Amino acid sequence: MTVDEKSISRKSKQVVIKGNLQKLSSGLLGGWQKRFFVLYADGRLCYFKKQADFDAGQEEISDVNLKYYQNISDVTLVEGSKKNVFVLTPKPMDFNYSDIREFNFSAETVTDMDMWIGSMWQIIEKYQNLKLKLNPLGQVTAESEVSAENVRIEGF
Repeated sequence: MTVDEKSISRKSKQVVIKGNLQKLSSGLLGGWQKRFFVLYADGRLCYFKKQADFDAGQEEISDVNLKYYQNISDVTLVEGSKKNVFVLTPKPMDFNYSDIREFNFSAETVTDMDMWIGSMWQIIEKYQNLKLKLNPLGQVTAESEVSAENVRIEGF
């Protein structure tokens, strides 16, 4: 897919929320990095170095699929440290998969934090009954834990 095709594809997806957040780096140096995030209705949370990269149709730095996560919550940190912090927690897995990890975010305001948490939580709730598996190719797949006896059909 070319950058132009990706840009067209991206524009056709429904954006739930977008804006700047800081992300705690998992790299050797650590630290907080300001990034431009876009949450799509399909559960993909993509981030870019800056909004201009997104607007220009450039490829994201990385993306996170919220169907692999079980919770998002605000965190009270020690006085004087980062404010408006919230954490995205992955679902428990029977295997080690480095692409699915905990994420720490910081919003500029409490209102922004609440909007991001609410938007992410709506998507996470849709995927609460999915169980993660590792397929033979080493890729994560998700299976529904909903069984036939748990499904109620109207009129029966």
